Amino acid sequence: MAIYKNFPKVSTLVRELRLDQKEANLIYQFNRGNCKTHQMINACEAANLKLRKQLEDTLLINSNRRKTLMEVINQLGGFHGVEYAGVHKRFGCSVYYLNSGDIYNATLSFYPHYDGTVKVTTFADIAGVVKQVNDY
Repeated sequence: MAIYKNFPKVSTLVRELRLDQKEANLIYQFNRGNCKTHQMINACEAANLKLRKQLEDTLLINSNRRKTLMEVINQLGGFHGVEYAGVHKRFGCSVYYLNSGDIYNATLSFYPHYDGTVKVTTFADIAGVVKQVNDY
């Protein structure tokens, strides 16, 4: 079962976020449930990432797996953190995003408490759909 129902394709992750093909495929497979946690641990260790404990502590419930997946993409993609953007004006759910360093750079937005959607977007677009924008 997928962690996020609506998730960008591997080609979109590579093209828009400039992820390596192998990393993008691993992230996509992890989201689909086709990749086990130990495979993500090995991939993160190979990239010298400090996610081992978080990945090992991941439970099988979707909220924890969603948070872990966001952190993995953040680390593998070279982003500057998973941040809270605010409450979506139309859906009333929390919106999170990967800080790409510039409001016009491509990033991913996450709607974990609505329908599990992940979108390729920019922070400028996110700011237009949330009631309260993170001021950091």
